[in-house]
Amino acid sequence: MKAALYAVSSGSTWQWRTTICWEADAVYWRSRTKGEAELWLVRPPLSFGQAERVRRLLSARQGEYPHIPPSELVQLLQSSPPFKLIFQHEQQREPVCIPVLKVGLFTSYSTLQPIPIVKEEYSELLRLALGRHLLLDEALALASHHGLELGGSMSRLTFAVQWASLRGELAIEPALRCSERARRLRFWRKTGQSPAYVCVRCGSGEERLRWTDCPHCGQACPYCEECLTMGRVRACTPLIRSVSNAADQANKAEADKLVAMPGMDELLAPWGLNAAQSAASRAGLEFLLQPQQAERDRDNPPCFLIWAVTGAGKTEMIFPFLAATVAGGGRALIATPRKDVVLELSPRVERAFPEAKVVTLYGGSEQRWDIGNIVVATTHQLLRFHEAFELVVIDELDAFPFHNNPSLAYAARKACKPQGRYILLSATPPAGMQRAARRGRLPHAKVPARYHRHPLPVPQLTSTASLAGMIAAGRLSRPLLDSVRRSLLRGAQLFVFVPGIAMVEPLVTLLQRAEPQSSIQGTFSQDPERVRKVQDFREGVIRVLVTTTILERGVTVPKSDVIVLDADSGFLTTRRLCKWREERGGPLPIRPGT
Repeated sequence: MKAALYAVSSGSTWQWRTTICWEADAVYWRSRTKGEAELWLVRPPLSFGQAERVRRLLSARQGEYPHIPPSELVQLLQSSPPFKLIFQHEQQREPVCIPVLKVGLFTSYSTLQPIPIVKEEYSELLRLALGRHLLLDEALALASHHGLELGGSMSRLTFAVQWASLRGELAIEPALRCSERARRLRFWRKTGQSPAYVCVRCGSGEERLRWTDCPHCGQACPYCEECLTMGRVRACTPLIRSVSNAADQANKAEADKLVAMPGMDELLAPWGLNAAQSAASRAGLEFLLQPQQAERDRDNPPCFLIWAVTGAGKTEMIFPFLAATVAGGGRALIATPRKDVVLELSPRVERAFPEAKVVTLYGGSEQRWDIGNIVVATTHQLLRFHEAFELVVIDELDAFPFHNNPSLAYAARKACKPQGRYILLSATPPAGMQRAARRGRLPHAKVPARYHRHPLPVPQLTSTASLAGMIAAGRLSRPLLDSVRRSLLRGAQLFVFVPGIAMVEPLVTLLQRAEPQSSIQGTFSQDPERVRKVQDFREGVIRVLVTTTILERGVTVPKSDVIVLDADSGFLTTRRLCKWREERGGPLPIRPGT
């Protein structure tokens, strides 16, 4: 996106600014200074990212030479190496496409045609944008979803967003933040400089950036591959986020005075927790309700771990935390790895909190632009939030895609308010987190038994032909058929896990041929009917479900068995097996034999 760069007089000094809507800035300064402000406009327009970098450089130089007029400062700047570096391609040593900047005094106030913005719509836009981190196209969709006229015109929206930025009510920032780094050239052994970019939305570094010719700014421009599924962000792409101001803090403080926080016992009583669950929830509430620190380390936010076996009732254990947050006028987020888990968890939260607005977010969700007291979302949806929640609950933090994914951890930190808290849920925390808990560095509570107190099932190991061999031969081995029929005869529903997507449909065909009277289906991550099939399986319409590890977590089906085929192929990890044996009633791992 192109942006304008200009200087405005403020007494005896100059301020350098960038704008995505020049008309908004000109009208703003004319109204604020009654037309007395001097505005010096730089031509030609630059890409938004480059304009921001030039602005920072000009602001620093203006501090060194406060009395030099803008036109002379720009002439002085253009001959400097830092200016040429701004237009340098990452993969080239020589600068490319360096513009000649010209500065002229803007005096044409009379020709300005300000875009009329309804005050009520403007206020509603600010309310809707609170806690969001959006592209301009996403902001347009947000406004349109809520019926604002701003949602029907990008020019009107851009004017309103830029106006809010000038008033300090919204922030507009480049999607890729750039800093200059030292680089040693390979052949000449000289210290050079090159731009180092970081994605503001997901936190990824240059290893996840790709340079291409950009249709928006007309030159080579990097974009982030890590968060590409959430919309492409480039160095020239503006991101919009809300800004906490004094009015917001005052309103929150007033709301806190009006709301009487329930006592600890009152928060725990409604959920029917057993002794172990109640002790864990009480410890978590003490963590949540302890006095807030004035400042905190953004890289090491305050966290509380609930370390509980699957089936211990972790969902019910977090209900007191949600109740405390909502009662205090705050917002809570439950982030979980998979869409299937979101679809199972959201109705339970809605039933537990009928008076709260519960929003469900995942890829393709119809509630994508809704605002709720409680948000249940897949982890990738966190990328669209910025300091939105007082409480962030990370469910299954050891699961893909959250496990070992720095960008999603960055998104989780970004989504929480500066004084917010984190609750982490896991049956198998990462080794480093387990050590921190044991050494007293991580507040935590352990729940080592399932809610119903039944012992965990012991896996049974059976040797059989490889799955690839059975598919090639067109028939199932006797041990596999016997295991399937035992489960069906006892009235159980059966998960059959396979190592790869390509094996799902062939195995379904073989099983349907062997057991034509039973309802047998298969699903995987790209299956467009996955949600319907999982729901049918929950309701007993489907008896046997062949699937990949996409359903390894979060699908709770009573009286279900599990068969893991090709268990020695490498896709069966200790953590994955622990989850299966704890969630299901009678796992039956089967491995190929000779």
